[in-house]
Amino acid sequence: MIKPDNTLTCWGANWSGQTSVPAGLGGVRAVAAGDSHTCVVKLDGTVACWGNGFSGQTSVPAGLSGVIALGAGNEHTCAMKSDNSMVCWGSQQFGQSSVPAGLGSVSAIAVGGSHTCALRTDGTATCWGRTTEGQVSAPAGTFTTLEAGGYFTCGIRNNGTLTCWGQNQYGQAN
Repeated sequence: MIKPDNTLTCWGANWSGQTSVPAGLGGVRAVAAGDSHTCVVKLDGTVACWGNGFSGQTSVPAGLSGVIALGAGNEHTCAMKSDNSMVCWGSQQFGQSSVPAGLGSVSAIAVGGSHTCALRTDGTATCWGRTTEGQVSAPAGTFTTLEAGGYFTCGIRNNGTLTCWGQNQYGQAN
């Protein structure tokens, strides 16, 4: 939780240090929690990550700045920059950290367990990474927002309706 003074408070399971906010972190404006790591956008637009970094998900690319949004998955992290570009790092097991060439400008990002989605500035959704349950098979049409879960993705369409795709074992894609 980001407090009114822009400091961060975390709680919950801490088996990898993911809820232990580093001393001297300073002010933050966005936070993303992955499976066992946490990342923040600091007030100056840089990123800091901590917790389990076994797949490189806490190894922020050198020189990364101008970040305005973050997403964290099981073993990867993605950032959207102020120029509407996107960068990801961490596990490449399913290609979830490989931003597609020609993606273009994005207005939002959504990071699932082992997949990643981007909302392009034209409102279309593009997803990549693990596709075992169809979670990267974004339907045609335009959206205003996206969210990603472990094996599913949902988007709110321009007309206000909700559309979900991917795993539906527990009704999450209904």
